[in-house]
Amino acid sequence: FMKTIFSIIIFTSLVFQTQKIYSQNAEVRNFKHSIGIQYNHGAESLNSFFFGSDFIHINVFALRYAYSITPSIKIGPEISVVLTKVFNNDGSQNQNIFNSRYGIFGRYSLTYFNVFRPIVEGSVYYSHNNSWSDIPMQGYHEFRSGELGVYIAPGASIYLFKNRVSLDLMYKISNIENFNYKHGIISFKLNYNFDISKKH
Repeated sequence: FMKTIFSIIIFTSLVFQTQKIYSQNAEVRNFKHSIGIQYNHGAESLNSFFFGSDFIHINVFALRYAYSITPSIKIGPEISVVLTKVFNNDGSQNQNIFNSRYGIFGRYSLTYFNVFRPIVEGSVYYSHNNSWSDIPMQGYHEFRSGELGVYIAPGASIYLFKNRVSLDLMYKISNIENFNYKHGIISFKLNYNFDISKKH
C-alpha cells in the first residue's frame, strides 16, 4: 500500500514538473483531429490482471476518431471489441464470448494545463454479445443478445511531443456490466493528434 502511495506522489510530482517546463518552453497547440487506439490484456480481477488466469483469457481492442469543436470539446464515433475465452479445469476450452460496442462520445477537458488535463467523457453505444459454449453433458449452445448502453468517465489526458500524442486514463461507469462483471472499469486510449492541411 505504501509503495502505491509513494508511486502516485512521484508520478504527480513528475507531471507537474513537466507541466511547468512545458509551459515555459513550448507553444500550446490544439489539433482538430485525433485517432485513438487501445489494445490490452483484460482481466476480471486485479489478481488475474497481474498473475494471469488459467480459466479466462480476455483481449480488448478499441478504435475511435475525435473532432475538436473547440479546444475543450471533442465528439466522435468509437468501436470496441472484447474477445473472451473460458476454459475447463482440464484446460479444454468450453466457451467463446464476442462482445462488440458501437457508439458516439463527447468529451470536455480543462485546457488550462498543457500536459495534464482533467477530462470528463460521456457516450451512448449499442452493445452486441455473441457467445458459443460446448460444455460436457450439455452440448453445444449459441447465444446472442444486444442492448443500448451509456457511460460516463472522469479521468485525465497526458499530452506529449508538443501535443501530437496524448494518453487518456479514465474510469468508465456504465449501465451495462463490463468483462470484469462490474459496472465500473479502468480504461485508456493512446491518441495521435493532427490537422488536415488545405491545399489551394
